[in-house]
Amino acid sequence: MRITMKREVFETLEDRALLEACIEPTIRQIRGKGLRLKREVYAGLTPGQQALLMFQVLYGHAHSEPEYYWFVSHYISLGVWPEVKAGMRYFGDEAMLRIYEKTEAAVEAKNRQPDGGWRHFAVMDLDGDAELAASVARLFARYHQAAPETIRRIGERIRSIPGEFAALEG
Repeated sequence: MRITMKREVFETLEDRALLEACIEPTIRQIRGKGLRLKREVYAGLTPGQQALLMFQVLYGHAHSEPEYYWFVSHYISLGVWPEVKAGMRYFGDEAMLRIYEKTEAAVEAKNRQPDGGWRHFAVMDLDGDAELAASVARLFARYHQAAPETIRRIGERIRSIPGEFAALEG
C-alpha cells in the first residue's frame, strides 16, 4: 500500500517523519491482527516497503534493553527475523546488520534448545542471566547509537526511489 503525498511535503519531511509517513498506513492495517493477515499484507508490499516495515516493527517497539531482547526473540521465534535482516541488506546498512546478527547469536544461544526448538522467553530472562543481560545491554547500546544513521540512510533511499514508497502529487 503506497501512500499518496504532495511532492513538497515529501521533499521537506525530516527522515524520521518520512519513514513513519511511508509505513504508518501499513502498520495500522496489521496492528493487532493475526500472523496470516500480516504475511498477506507483507507479500503485497514493494521490496522497499517490506524493508521499511521490518525496520519499523523492531525500532517502534525496542525502546529498552528488555524490549529489545523480547522483540528480537519474538521475531526469531516467528520466523520473520530473516526479513528483518534482509531489510538492512536492502538499505545497504552493514553496520546495523552486524548488530542484528550479533544480537541474533546472543538470543539464539539463550533460547535455542538442543533439539532445535525454541524455549519460552520472557523479559525477566535478563534478570536471571548476568551474561545475557550484559550482552544485550552492549548490543542495545550499539543498536540505539546506530539507529540515527540507519534512519538517515533509509530516508536517503526513500528519496532516491520515491515510487517504491509513495505516489507523489504536484
